[in-house]
Amino acid sequence: MMNRLQIETCNLLIDEYSSEIIKRMKGFTGDNRPDLCNQANGGGKKQFNDVMQAANSACCVEEFKLYISYKGVKQGTKEYWGEISDSLNTQVDKLRDLAKEVIKQAHDRQVELPEDDVHLEVVKRYMGYLMWQVNVLMGEGGKNTQQKSNYKKK
Repeated sequence: MMNRLQIETCNLLIDEYSSEIIKRMKGFTGDNRPDLCNQANGGGKKQFNDVMQAANSACCVEEFKLYISYKGVKQGTKEYWGEISDSLNTQVDKLRDLAKEVIKQAHDRQVELPEDDVHLEVVKRYMGYLMWQVNVLMGEGGKNTQQKSNYKKK
């Protein structure tokens, strides 16, 4: 568990990598993922909000990855999450290199950061951006577009 100085340093340094994290997230959600928000198959805003909550409550990256794998076999979400759980877990693994960069920069500032904790913080940031992106995509053509337009009329 990180102390206050470690947490502050970690968050500050992760902020510096926000553009790279967003770039990676958009690579995952890009044009090749029109299925990402398919509510009929178990996708959509609520599902991604649940995943974000799981990331925030996970005590380690492996626990979060286990949750993603579970969604891939769970009845009711298997069709959708079964297709993306492996690729999402691969993206999570690839975020470790960013965590190592954060650790290196913290070391240069005489702050030692535990790799697993930093990796989890990077994953949380990634998942937060992913949740926002799904919400944007849903607003651009999902079921929620009609709800938004009705809301504006009132």
